[in-house]
Amino acid sequence: MGLTEHALQQLLIETDALVLRSGARAWYVGISHVEAVLQWLQSRGFRVEGLEGFTCDGSSIRPVESYVADLSDLESDAVMEVASRVLADWSDSVAWVDLSPIVVG
Repeated sequence: MGLTEHALQQLLIETDALVLRSGARAWYVGISHVEAVLQWLQSRGFRVEGLEGFTCDGSSIRPVESYVADLSDLESDAVMEVASRVLADWSDSVAWVDLSPIVVG
């Protein structure tokens, strides 16, 4: 994700989102927290252009095949609506979501 460490810490404090970190730069949002994170990002002028679903078995994080959503062609006001539908469809198969890329609005 394209956020600074400071911005990520602010996001965590202000949204109370469940986030799984992997290494220094990778982080994944718990699927039930994604909408709050998207709203926080949009309110600060960021835009998420894609979502990718992942699972975690306790030792590794793995992408879930075919669970990728391209939001890059959507108008800003449509991103939340489409993301909500996508996340509802994914809720039985995906535990974590990578939001990327994140760009300035």
